[in-house]
Amino acid sequence: MLELKEYEYFLKDNELGKNTIKNYLTTLRQLDDYIVSNDFSLDKETLIEFKQYLKDFQYKSGKNYKLKTINQKLIIVNVYLKWLETEGYVSGRLSVKLLKSQTKEHRESITEADYKRLIKNSTTEEMRLFILVIGNTGMRISEVCSFKVEDLNKKIIVIENKGKQRIITIPQFLKKQLKAYVKKRALKKLFSIRINELIE
Repeated sequence: MLELKEYEYFLKDNELGKNTIKNYLTTLRQLDDYIVSNDFSLDKETLIEFKQYLKDFQYKSGKNYKLKTINQKLIIVNVYLKWLETEGYVSGRLSVKLLKSQTKEHRESITEADYKRLIKNSTTEEMRLFILVIGNTGMRISEVCSFKVEDLNKKIIVIENKGKQRIITIPQFLKKQLKAYVKKRALKKLFSIRINELIE
């Protein structure tokens, strides 16, 4: 039912790694099987029920997905749904909310005290945007410092660290602000902020 072959071409065209593409397609085939086997349509109600299905699913006897794994799968689904909308396969925006605990997990990328200090000391446009990126993506400080201008043209950003991969998406409102900032200042590097400037 889902447009998986065309999407696979899209992922390859965006030069994602083989393991990343495999993970994407595995999750989307799981969603596809769920829709087909239950004779459902791809709509909001189905997405909510699929989220519950992931929470209850046992991939081994007595083994359920961890919250982090479920949210990673939901992110994959949301990125795919955005692609469907962009390509005109669906009309209107479909998405499914992550499990709430993920927000808390993301915030561990920066302490509450550091976050408040960054906001308080946000005296430049660069710093304000830096904070917005952290607050809206869950990226770590070191990851934001190495954020590239060309990353703004990607629909999804794959961050690799110690053999593991995380999928990051930049909200459209933030992407527009970042692109305007880059254009106005003719930047080649998005942020010139260094890590030691943030933790001193």
